[in-house]
Amino acid sequence: MRRNKNVGNPMLVKLPAEGYIDTGEGGMAFFLVVRCKPPTETQRQVCIAGDIWWRQQDCLLNHREALDKPQPVDAALLIGSTGLSLWSDSKEDYFLPTLKDLTSEGKRLDHFLKRLYGGVAIVTLLDT
Repeated sequence: MRRNKNVGNPMLVKLPAEGYIDTGEGGMAFFLVVRCKPPTETQRQVCIAGDIWWRQQDCLLNHREALDKPQPVDAALLIGSTGLSLWSDSKEDYFLPTLKDLTSEGKRLDHFLKRLYGGVAIVTLLDT
């Protein structure tokens, strides 16, 4: 389904101004995700009451090996979404934001979560 070029709120990710085209295949959503520590390490949670999973129509574009099945997480925060599907022919990949692509507010949130939890990943989904 073709999406529009609107962006969601909050938008803590700066979308690239050039070098990407909209493939028209669906929108993108960006999350800061803090995974639970492996059972061999000291758990942060005493009780793990839920897990995170991506719906069937969502395509996980990065961190596939770590997040391709339901698993407990300590935090998963939506930091932005857009109706665009941003593809770079030169990189042969979708737009996968890194820390440098976050707004100042996004960087502060990333810094806070890293201090609190010790590790954060920016996860990108394509709604197909």
